Amino acid sequence: MALGSIPAHSKKETILKELASGLFTGTMFGIFCGLIVYVLDLLGGGGFLGTSPAAVGAIIGFGLLGSCLAGTLLGIFSPLFFSRIGVDPAVSAGPIVTAFNDFLSMSIFFLISWGIRALFL
Repeated sequence: MALGSIPAHSKKETILKELASGLFTGTMFGIFCGLIVYVLDLLGGGGFLGTSPAAVGAIIGFGLLGSCLAGTLLGIFSPLFFSRIGVDPAVSAGPIVTAFNDFLSMSIFFLISWGIRALFL
């Protein structure tokens, strides 16, 4: 990207492939971790923080899906943004974007968790 070797028509295809990859990864992590938390909550007697095991599993699953998708979107669009403003896209892998990705992912995870918890209670 920094050398301009990616043609404009290929950028759209690359973005769609990365979005599909992030959605797939988030879905798999969400289902897998949601099921693990559901089973662990059942084995532990259930009722974590006054919710059902299904609610806890859903909170974890959807929260992970949202945070993985947010990280994917940031990973896709930050190099494009830096390239557009004339900065080397490799800069987007630096500490500032990494910190922003951590903040964004955790914020989205907590917002989704808060929303799902509000639905179940």
